[in-house]
Amino acid sequence: MRDPLPTATDTTEVLDQADIPVIALDGLDSPDQEVRRALGARIDEANRHVGFLVVSDHGVPQRLIDDMHDVCEEFFALPEHLKQPVHQPAPETSRGWMEPHARSLAGKRTGDYVEYFAIGSPEAIGEGVFDHVNLWPAGQDRFRAVWTAYYRQMERVATTLLKGFALGLGLAEDWFDASCAKHCSVLFANGFPPVSDLAVPGSVRLGEHTDYGSLTILYRNERPSGLQVRQEGQWRLVPDIPGTFVVNIGDLMARWTDDRWVSTLHRVANPPAPSLGERRLSIPFFHQPDPDALIEAIPTCIGESGAKYPPITSGDNYLLKTRRSLAAA
Repeated sequence: MRDPLPTATDTTEVLDQADIPVIALDGLDSPDQEVRRALGARIDEANRHVGFLVVSDHGVPQRLIDDMHDVCEEFFALPEHLKQPVHQPAPETSRGWMEPHARSLAGKRTGDYVEYFAIGSPEAIGEGVFDHVNLWPAGQDRFRAVWTAYYRQMERVATTLLKGFALGLGLAEDWFDASCAKHCSVLFANGFPPVSDLAVPGSVRLGEHTDYGSLTILYRNERPSGLQVRQEGQWRLVPDIPGTFVVNIGDLMARWTDDRWVSTLHRVANPPAPSLGERRLSIPFFHQPDPDALIEAIPTCIGESGAKYPPITSGDNYLLKTRRSLAAA
């Protein structure tokens, strides 16, 4: 029988906040090209240094963010027998509800102590490996409407970010569009149950890992923060600024840039003792390019010795990473 409690597996000292810049995303819609290029340069510097950004002025309505938070908490609070009808249909299918311990992002034998709900594109009709039909709880029309609206907003924010990424790499602003017109991105909600007071504050709630795809856009409701990033050999707290999203690049983007940009280890630690009994909710949007998009080193990123990695499709990369996390759980 699995122990339901996270265990203290890492006693590394946690330092202060990580050095992660805050970028006003609306600047990428400026009519002034120099303003857009300057923001691209800041994004490039951040992705070289730590692979994380905090973005403000993103245009996502606060009411929608609040509604998304509420419907997710209401769903996770349901008894298990009401969540079972939308249980994940297959291990490699990121749709529906996944119970705690279903995945291990750090590759450990015991899965992470977190439950999930996930959807893909609202247009999916089930005609391919990545075109899975979404599963929706019966009788919860508001849940479906809010998730769909939020997914649309994350698509928009991701498109804006990719424009900034292209500028930072010395490319045309629409360079990524050709590879992302039929993206297979996934929106998750991660529900972390309250942690028992027997757990050790500072121990790991969600194991250290890097993300799989091009970029991640993260909402989190935690106070105080438990999200930590590995920077300069130390675990450091990701800044927690109300009204912002945390953005980080994934392994695919690092590979695409031939390691010019870094996909950085991050994790979620248990909260301090006074907050052990509180739930945690995070809502990440994992942007993934078209399944058949060929990912090979971007020309402006290739060094004198040539590209480091052979080409791989976005879909093959995703399946490889997903199978590894499932095999460990």
